[in-house]
Amino acid sequence: MIYIEKSTMNLELVIGDTGSFSLKPKINKETYLSEGDKIYFTVKKKKTGDVVLNKEITEFRNGIVDIIIEPKDTLDLEPGNYIYDIKSVRKDGTVDTLIPNNPSASLTLKRGVKSWK
Repeated sequence: MIYIEKSTMNLELVIGDTGSFSLKPKINKETYLSEGDKIYFTVKKKKTGDVVLNKEITEFRNGIVDIIIEPKDTLDLEPGNYIYDIKSVRKDGTVDTLIPNNPSASLTLKRGVKSWK
């Protein structure tokens, strides 16, 4: 299970757990995700580091994107703090950063009691 601090969008997850959350991006109070659009959820240890997790989502429910972190996505990662961002790429090529990768958007991975490796 994933814990989300809604005011900062900080995420917390135990390595090997399934985590999911949903976003409903809007422009002028209207949702805009539709067929042909893509959402990218990207995680790095630090801003200039390598990507350690990247999810591309192309299916949406009524303009809502479900971001699902599967157990296999975190099994090879070390416990600690990471940064993430979420970008939308619309079918017309417009790119929007929905959640920027800064200290206020972090992902903390914790080790659980049971190891899944």
